[in-house]
Amino acid sequence: MVLCSELAIRSEADVALARHSAGEKAMQLGFPDQRRAEVRLIASELAHNHLDHKTSDGLVRISAQLVDGMPVLTICSLDSGPGIPNVADVLQGAKGGYRSLTGLGAGMASVSRLADRFSCCSSADPHVGCSAQLGGQWQGTVVTARCWPQEQVPPLFDRNDMDIAALVCGRSETTPCGDGVFISSDNRFIRIVLVDSPGKGRGGGETDLIGQMLARFDMIWPPDHVMESLSEVFAAEPATAVCVLRFDRLLAELRCCRIGNIGIHLLVDDLPDTPPNPLAVERAKLIQGTDSVYKVSGSTACLLYSDGVTGFGGREISPLLMELQAGRRQPTEKHCPDTALLIQMLFSRYRKTQDDAALCLWSWQRK
Repeated sequence: MVLCSELAIRSEADVALARHSAGEKAMQLGFPDQRRAEVRLIASELAHNHLDHKTSDGLVRISAQLVDGMPVLTICSLDSGPGIPNVADVLQGAKGGYRSLTGLGAGMASVSRLADRFSCCSSADPHVGCSAQLGGQWQGTVVTARCWPQEQVPPLFDRNDMDIAALVCGRSETTPCGDGVFISSDNRFIRIVLVDSPGKGRGGGETDLIGQMLARFDMIWPPDHVMESLSEVFAAEPATAVCVLRFDRLLAELRCCRIGNIGIHLLVDDLPDTPPNPLAVERAKLIQGTDSVYKVSGSTACLLYSDGVTGFGGREISPLLMELQAGRRQPTEKHCPDTALLIQMLFSRYRKTQDDAALCLWSWQRK
């Protein structure tokens, strides 16, 4: 499933477009009427902020991803300044006595209330945890509002030891996409599979086929067995790249296996690592490989991507993952960056439009 819009906000017409786009995507995902109205309001408030506060490079990005079969809609607002110097007051709205220069200041507070998961990072606020960690590299404000259709929390998001976010953008909203992220879990395992298929005129045919096949694979299958079972896809399209990551919560064990050009940044107990060179396909046959196996004592985080990752001011990815984990170890810090916020910051706004792109950021912290 690829539903992604990137809308530059420069006029009231752009605000209306963001509101409409959010509502359309919520309808496609099966959101009920009331929830669709709330999603439209979230998009409208975030888009209006760019006009009201004359932000620089104001953008609203609307994306969707299936997590354990449940749709998660993410509405993100990004800009390059001037920033919010008092995030906590803004989130209190009129109740906290805050009044913006353009009105009652209730917009951001409403977004925070309506979203199922909300994050905000502003480089202008010295009191926000993510500002101290990320502000020197990111100028402006990033807001993410994650929403799902019902009051019931998706099982994976109901666990306080794990967080995950994914972003898939095709060449356009109407062009079939060769990239995909497939996330599934049960009480013991979480499995993340990122696919990059060239398509060769067939759009996301190989990617869709892999998704259908994964639904039949039991979670207990190790990644190398999953990869071997996808051999018919590699035989049909050897250029297809796949990375399979599986985490065993019971054993605190991470396994990873990949083929092709999937990028991976891995952090295990605050130590960066890169799994060995990926497998290869020769003469339409998959060369047999084994999993990279990691025992995890306290925490782990991983960024998988096919394309679209920005240099983020020239910083390495591993320190950003360390900052993400450090923030999760401080539950009293209300505004530390989470995976949804960080992945939106990592996704380049200046990627080539002819490229499909997929990113998935996952973290686990022993509680």
